[in-house]
Amino acid sequence: MAKELDYKVNLAIDPMALDMECMGQPGLMVDYAGHLAFARKQVDLAKEDVDVTKAELDKKIRTDPDSFGVAKITEEVVKNTILLQDKYREVYHHYLDVKEQTDLLELAVRALAARKDMLQEMVKLWLGQYFAGPKVPRDLGAAILNKLGSDRADENVRTAVRRRTQPKGDN
Repeated sequence: MAKELDYKVNLAIDPMALDMECMGQPGLMVDYAGHLAFARKQVDLAKEDVDVTKAELDKKIRTDPDSFGVAKITEEVVKNTILLQDKYREVYHHYLDVKEQTDLLELAVRALAARKDMLQEMVKLWLGQYFAGPKVPRDLGAAILNKLGSDRADENVRTAVRRRTQPKGDN
């Protein structure tokens, strides 16, 4: 896999670009899942190397115990002698390194799944106008007084109009 992944950067969410974040999420998931599949294959290959090295050393120890400093061959002695061999330790440490990288990729894939969930929650917040600018609370008392004042003014205008339009002798 040639493409390098930076999970810390890729997990970040820009709340001001939720549309772009949502559109990019599937691609990130595919990239990481592909890397994870490749890493799992590397773990399997490294484990196979460990098993083959172990089998080869087992055979050599049983064939020529003197070259390994083994006086009497028993299962426990062969097993312990294998563990002491540089070749075995080298392939086993490689296996552990590859496994660690795979574990980190699995963690990143789980974190991307959590990122998807977080994107969904942030979109809900956006729809609820959580990210909108501050609003000045409405002063209901002043609104009611203005409405009452406006209604009174309207009534005064209506009364004045009636007075002007009524014949002078009807008062």
